[in-house]
Amino acid sequence: MEGKFEAPKAVPIRKRREALDKAPAEAVRTEEFPKEKHAVKHEAYAIASFLIERYHQKTKEVLQDESLEILTSLKGAFVINEEVARALVLDEHGQVTFDREVLWGIDDDTLEKVLMSEMVFPKIYMRAFDRAFVQKRNEFDEKEKAIYQRLGDLFHKSQARIVVRENSVRAQSVEGFISAGVATAATESWNILLALTRKYNQEFHTPLTDEVLDALTSDIKKILNQTASLHIADFTYLRDLSVESLQLNLNQVAWDKILVFTEEGSGLRVSIRDEYKHLDEQERERRECTVGCPGRDAIVTNDEGKKVNVVGDVFDFHKELAKRVVLPNQGVLL
Repeated sequence: MEGKFEAPKAVPIRKRREALDKAPAEAVRTEEFPKEKHAVKHEAYAIASFLIERYHQKTKEVLQDESLEILTSLKGAFVINEEVARALVLDEHGQVTFDREVLWGIDDDTLEKVLMSEMVFPKIYMRAFDRAFVQKRNEFDEKEKAIYQRLGDLFHKSQARIVVRENSVRAQSVEGFISAGVATAATESWNILLALTRKYNQEFHTPLTDEVLDALTSDIKKILNQTASLHIADFTYLRDLSVESLQLNLNQVAWDKILVFTEEGSGLRVSIRDEYKHLDEQERERRECTVGCPGRDAIVTNDEGKKVNVVGDVFDFHKELAKRVVLPNQGVLL
């Protein structure tokens, strides 16, 4: 099939979420599963957004309460050499940063690879999320247990998501489904920050500051939510743009190619180049409907007491991390 997926409309994710939020545990357990493929996808993503809200909030607790354990786990990663491991420390607030004195002894090439690797700093949130996944599941109330079980049963009964490994075929697990999306959110939040830092230096011949990054945050969140709403075929297209670039991992979105700075009355803005703004209108093979990342419909309260979606809150975590480890060392990225 070419172009948009043609099928009857399923219940919108937000509307389905509202129904799930109000439903008692027994109703969740006994409700029939949808049969149409597009409806199954909507149901899976609605349930995932419900669970992601809870896992994300627990992840923030883990990041706060188990920061030393997370740092120790990060230092043990095979991609981090001994020098960099010594340089990674916790600041007075328990946040991962660099020891400046130790950092002086690390050459620029090594530091650049560490900053660029999605196996280092994006792993902080991902490792905390893995811990939160286990801890929160053990804390579930009856309603949350019913929601979790419904997603697992939906995958098993519908076979809507199949995992093939070494001649074995099985239904997608709840953990695998949600963790894959979390990995994308963490790595792309980090990648867009790296691309923004390089482009700002190259275009304005001056370092990116905390203040400028804060001013551009609203635009960046809009961009992330826009790309998170794409069909996988269009999102894959953005990743394929990086094939000719110098990025270390070709699974990364080519942010350096699609971001553009503009000057408006209110000051500097950042957006997606016009030719990439309407990817969903282009003719590509779409075997299922477009739903978008469930993190867009997962709403939490951020550190400032504001209601935000998880896509934006995950970015905020990485933005503050970038202020500590990238912006002070951005010269190695040029």
